[in-house]
Amino acid sequence: MNQTLPTADLNTAGTTDVIPSVAIDRIIAQRNEGIALFMQAMECLATARKILLDASGDIFLYGFEDCVTDSVRR
Repeated sequence: MNQTLPTADLNTAGTTDVIPSVAIDRIIAQRNEGIALFMQAMECLATARKILLDASGDIFLYGFEDCVTDSVRR
């Protein structure tokens, strides 16, 4: 998935510090991209879970939830 987000401008008016100024359009675009990727990941996890359950005869899914939880916490 290609990201086409607006770039951040640097606003240094009145100080010697560099303060990043991020346009609201960029924030919204990043939020939307994050939500879309999250939804795709949830769909992939649901598909993987079903495939693993099918492979085990719907009786065995050892460690799947722990693996997913651990990978998210990194």
